[in-house]
Amino acid sequence: MVDGKDHLLMQQAKSFKTSVSTATFSHRHQTSIMGGEDKNVPVPVEVPQAQEAQEAMDVAADPVEAVDAAAVDAAAVVVEPDAAPTGQAEAVTLSARTQFPKYTTGPVEQATGCVHMVAAESTDDGEDSDTRASLDLVAVIDVSGSMAGDKLALAKEALQFIVQNLKPTDSLCVVSYHSEVKTEFALTKMDAAGKAHATQVINALRTQGCTNLSGGLFEGIRHLQQRQQTQGKVGSVMLMTDGMANEGIRNTTQLCDATRGLMGENPDFTVYTFGYGASHNVDMLQNLSEVGGGMYYFVETNDMIPESFAHCLGGLLTVKAQNMKLTLTPHDGVQITKVHTSRPTQTVAHNAIQVDLSDMQAEEQRDLVFHFKLDKTVDDLSQAIATATLTYMDVEAATFKETSCVFKVERTTADISEQQADSSIQAQLNRIETMEAMQRAMRHAESGDFRAARQSIEHTSARLAQYADAYTTSMRSELAACSAVMAPTEYRSKGMHEIRSRAQAHERQRANVTQAASGHDHYRTKAKAALFSKAKKK
Repeated sequence: MVDGKDHLLMQQAKSFKTSVSTATFSHRHQTSIMGGEDKNVPVPVEVPQAQEAQEAMDVAADPVEAVDAAAVDAAAVVVEPDAAPTGQAEAVTLSARTQFPKYTTGPVEQATGCVHMVAAESTDDGEDSDTRASLDLVAVIDVSGSMAGDKLALAKEALQFIVQNLKPTDSLCVVSYHSEVKTEFALTKMDAAGKAHATQVINALRTQGCTNLSGGLFEGIRHLQQRQQTQGKVGSVMLMTDGMANEGIRNTTQLCDATRGLMGENPDFTVYTFGYGASHNVDMLQNLSEVGGGMYYFVETNDMIPESFAHCLGGLLTVKAQNMKLTLTPHDGVQITKVHTSRPTQTVAHNAIQVDLSDMQAEEQRDLVFHFKLDKTVDDLSQAIATATLTYMDVEAATFKETSCVFKVERTTADISEQQADSSIQAQLNRIETMEAMQRAMRHAESGDFRAARQSIEHTSARLAQYADAYTTSMRSELAACSAVMAPTEYRSKGMHEIRSRAQAHERQRANVTQAASGHDHYRTKAKAALFSKAKKK
């Protein structure tokens, strides 16, 4: 049942269009990169949405499996992008690689490439930096009856932690929701007066009523849409709940569609979701975070509430790039057959694939793995196979930027059976396979077949055992943890939330508190680690 106010918002969402401001790209550079291994680049990549078990088999069948691991590690062809002009440090650097540097002159049915992106480091942990972008943060807090007691007390503590760690140029807004929705205070600068007012209002929050989650979310989005100045700023909604939406829009698909419409085509803010305990709708919260370009946080115990908020805040304080779009354009004689991603994707001019990558925080990495075919060539030659072009808003410089690189391979009639593969690409294929195994296991579990769920996980773990690198070994440890909760009681009380959180972390290549708490924090950044530790000590 949808009430009149939410019905009106849904209708508005259907017709909502965001105007895209035009901007001049400040500069661009292009780099030609031969297939090879860059040992300076750590192991993570960008991921696909698993549809069928066969997709995992496609990844597993990659020819790199036949390459000896020691021999792979011996390969060291390092090529860096062109340096930016002095004083124009890049917020994101881009590089490209193929699994093998050489291919035959005959038709090649499947080859693999990877676009690798790295965000610049922060000069500090982001808390008091004069150079970082200002943050406009809207905290949307569930104050329904089920939040009474320790949950609300710890949620208040988490909000106070946020207040303490914002600088005077940051702004905070708090929206509370139960059966009704209330803006406790609109976006307010966190100077001394603003912090004093925020503290007083937060301390006065009380529980009552039911859970109108959609109303709270829409109100939070409205505050960010009404900002007069957004360029050079980071905007985000933190949506928190401990239960099921029982007023307003309750259907996940309807709520996600409405949220997508309200945010528009090129939103300048993100949505993060936090689910407390085992009673929340994990499907709804995770899907909302996907639509909003953020992350879903599973807050297993009450005492993890402040730590979860702090972990998320650490990332938001160090956002380097927003509105990131990567375009992969094949050259003549090349066909891109698959791109491993679940992010919004469209085909544009010249059969190019454009992927919406949302944002990147300091030190983060993104990897877009794709498969391609090569037509037959007549002679030995150096062949450019694709151009990767990244456009984004540099939030600290408050300007749009563009950077690109070109994939190149050698086509040869010589024997190439002994050539060395790029081990970093195999690590990314392993990440993709791990994530897909988790997703496949969850589908089995949701249908009640826990035996098949465990078998799927164990099969993947056994196949990955041939790789001895630390990254893959850690992923196998995560798979074991997932298998351990594949029983009805454990899965419903903890497993389905935890596994979704783990899978999303690998898919987005972004740390979340589930990984941090379990010791598998593959994508941790210094800023997230610093605030997570700070909250833990309180």
